[in-house]
Amino acid sequence: EVRLSELKTDGNSMIMCVFRDLSKKNRGMVKVGKTFNLELTWAPLEKFSGGTEAWNPDIVGVREPGKPNRVVITWRDQDVGGTGWIRVASVGHPTIRGADLALTWGKPQAFEKKQQKRAVLLALPYSRFLIFYEGHDGGASFGGVMMARVDQAVYGTSHGEPSWAKMKQFRFCETAVSRISAALLDNGGFVVAYRGAPVPDPNDAAVQLQAEASLSYGRVVEEITSDGRLNPANAELAVGIDSVQLDNATAGIWSRDVAPVAPNTVAYAYHVGESQETKLALVRVVSDGADSPPRLVVSNQPEVIGTGFTPYVSVVPLPYTSDDLHSMVLFQPSGADGKTGEAKANICSLSDDGQIERGTCEDFGWSDRELKSVSVTSLGAGRELFAFTDSENVPYYQALALAKKP
Repeated sequence: EVRLSELKTDGNSMIMCVFRDLSKKNRGMVKVGKTFNLELTWAPLEKFSGGTEAWNPDIVGVREPGKPNRVVITWRDQDVGGTGWIRVASVGHPTIRGADLALTWGKPQAFEKKQQKRAVLLALPYSRFLIFYEGHDGGASFGGVMMARVDQAVYGTSHGEPSWAKMKQFRFCETAVSRISAALLDNGGFVVAYRGAPVPDPNDAAVQLQAEASLSYGRVVEEITSDGRLNPANAELAVGIDSVQLDNATAGIWSRDVAPVAPNTVAYAYHVGESQETKLALVRVVSDGADSPPRLVVSNQPEVIGTGFTPYVSVVPLPYTSDDLHSMVLFQPSGADGKTGEAKANICSLSDDGQIERGTCEDFGWSDRELKSVSVTSLGAGRELFAFTDSENVPYYQALALAKKP
């Protein structure tokens, strides 16, 4: 279990990686690094979960003008039915030379109980973040999203430990959800992909449609003051503006990921357990005018891009430039004999209207190791950073450069 994230910092990047360390009683570990002139330098490994286990951790970096960069980490403390935790840390120290990646930790704070799968973080401007999770209210379950903000901790004072505070909290789905993935879009928009419960057919209430490849759209609505300034403390959340259910006749959809591949266009890739097919769909956010809410349009229906069981599916965000649109999906399908094949990157050319250009999809092998989890972040200029764990649960990282064919 490994998760990778990146924060742009004045022309460079801060890289963050978290994982659950089996050799240390399932404790959560974090490693922070920085890029400079195409070189990656790492700080020492640190434990973030205290005395608890750290299942399915996730991490993002947040920043704010005039404040230190922060990292936000979430995890649950048991494999099944654990408590969800969030912990934040400030990065660097202004008075200690060479401590630009030192972490000053706040205390872990619980946010929800009965967590079964990964909670997902998205970073927002002004030290804010979103977290998507499995919500519970008595005997009812739902898909929850919370917007929170890291506090204004000051170095060298008794209040130097950073913490976070809830701003808004809503439901993006009124029924139980699992296997969540989420991605930020332009202008404060976001999408959340999830496995949902069956829903009534809008044309026939007696018929139930599968919602195991659901996608929901929402937005962070910023407050602009009378003098034209943004007031980050008073932002609102608009959730469930529109949603779609892909493959609504199919049950048993497992691993999934979603990421932007073009302006207001996302790639949604997922693995179907029974048929052991990995599929890719493209969905656009379309606006019909200022008086109409944005809506989701499936611009490319799900297409099979691989067959054979894969333990993971990962979509690379924006792997190319706006004038050379591509999707890139990572998976590792088994062969006809059931043995694990090589790790593959499936790359497809995309049209401006959000469709896969026929005959352009190709598979490229990038690792012959048997992998259990993969996470990737784009460093720009065709450079991608991969973090992964192999069959021995050892974490690695690898940088790849993508180039257009001559």
